[in-house]
Amino acid sequence: MSVSADHFLLREPKQQRSRDLLDKLREATVVVAKDTGLRNLTTNHVAEEAKVDISSVYRFFPDKLALIGYTMDHWYADIRTVWDRYESEEAVLCLDWRDYFQAISNDWQSESVGDYYTALDKAEMMYPELRDIEDRHLQYYVAFFVRQMKRFGAKGKKQDWENLAIYLYMIEDEIFSLRYRLSFSSLESSRALFLETMFFHIGKYLK
Repeated sequence: MSVSADHFLLREPKQQRSRDLLDKLREATVVVAKDTGLRNLTTNHVAEEAKVDISSVYRFFPDKLALIGYTMDHWYADIRTVWDRYESEEAVLCLDWRDYFQAISNDWQSESVGDYYTALDKAEMMYPELRDIEDRHLQYYVAFFVRQMKRFGAKGKKQDWENLAIYLYMIEDEIFSLRYRLSFSSLESSRALFLETMFFHIGKYLK
């Protein structure tokens, strides 16, 4: 399932200059949200961070909620692009289940993942209008996970795999959330802990 973030835009960017502007605004939204928090973020702050006139923001976004939603949806779409690749490239499809799940977990967690988690942490709870973004992403995550469990010959029922997918999604989301991430000595330690948890539970079905 591929979900476009473009439905937050007032108009479609037809030129490369416009697409570059949207990238700049998205990156600025993350920086400002990290510094001020989502509630205090304003379109003026984003325009200032992006070093563009406020009119450039309103060419594409009606308000800050659309700007946040676009940034959030675009981030999830980037993650799904990585996961899509893990269903098509022979180099990863030939991995055993441990190496496969570890590789995909490491791959989507780019160096900027902490910035996005900090900036957008609990955005869907703060702004219920954005909850469908999280719901669509979770649905993709569960469906992807179930396909991989089936591909690796997992035991048990599909419902069990779906429940495990939701459980792992929730744990991963909380571990990397700002509240708990700051409690760990490093991002690497929290990643290692999540991998151990994932291997333990998946291993019950794949041994």
